[in-house]
Amino acid sequence: MPIPLDHLESKLKEARRHYPAVEHSMGLRAGLLAHALAKGKVLSPEVQDYMFRYKHTQWRCRVRVTALGVQKHALLWWLHGREPFRHEGLDALLLRGHRLPLHFDTHFWGRWGLRSEVMGVKLTNLMGFFRQYPDLSIHHGKRFYEKQPEFAAAIDQGMVFARQNGNRIISCDTFKDHSLFSKEERELWEHLRKKDGARRAA
Repeated sequence: MPIPLDHLESKLKEARRHYPAVEHSMGLRAGLLAHALAKGKVLSPEVQDYMFRYKHTQWRCRVRVTALGVQKHALLWWLHGREPFRHEGLDALLLRGHRLPLHFDTHFWGRWGLRSEVMGVKLTNLMGFFRQYPDLSIHHGKRFYEKQPEFAAAIDQGMVFARQNGNRIISCDTFKDHSLFSKEERELWEHLRKKDGARRAA
């Protein structure tokens, strides 16, 4: 079930309005983890993934603490549908600081992970994806054909394709696993993996 751009941009405003409270929660978690790390009570790195509800919003939060510092990431998610109590869609927004936020639609959650149209499976896919890729590295590149999305991310399981949605959001709406790659997509995946590897090593 596609979500209109004006509604998506309204959700983005809501996410940014509530994010300070979410960040405060992650800061408290990070403080506790850093204290335990300093006392030698946990091993480095220490990671916590958890659900956070603030007012009427639902978030997945991920806090990673090492001896070198703290990483904090948050994903706003929501269910929606045409009728009361009928959930046909699962969408999410990943805030990325000064970079454009990433939007993931219900089609994506049904394709990554265990392929399914069952909402419970899609929610499980969402949680698993965010646990593995809390700060997805997405790149702008050339298109192989006219309607191909202009953004792509190479991940272990395959490729995430995305497109500019308005002026404020990048929407990730397509996932392809390795078995579906064309020759050009295989080359792009290998190129992006090398690019991400070089960035991490820098």
